[in-house]
Amino acid sequence: MKHILINTKSAQDFTLKKAKQFWADESAAVAIEYGLISALISILLISAFSALGDNIEASFVGIAEALQGPPDEKPISFSMTPG
Repeated sequence: MKHILINTKSAQDFTLKKAKQFWADESAAVAIEYGLISALISILLISAFSALGDNIEASFVGIAEALQGPPDEKPISFSMTPG
C-alpha cells in the first residue's frame, strides 16, 4: 500500500483560494436573480391574460346575444314569389 503525503499547508491554501473565488464569483447569484425576475414577470402576465381573457369572453358573449336578437322574436322570412 502506497502512502500519499499531502502538504497540509498547500492544501489549506488551495482550499482557501477556491473558497475566496467561490464567494467572489457573482455569476450564479445574477443567474438566480434573473430567474426570479422572469418567474415574477411570468406570473404577472398569466394573471393579466386570465383577467383579460374573461373580459374578452364576456364581450364576445354579449355580441353573440345581440346578434341573435330577443328570444321570443320569430325569425324574419323572405319570400321571392310575388304576392
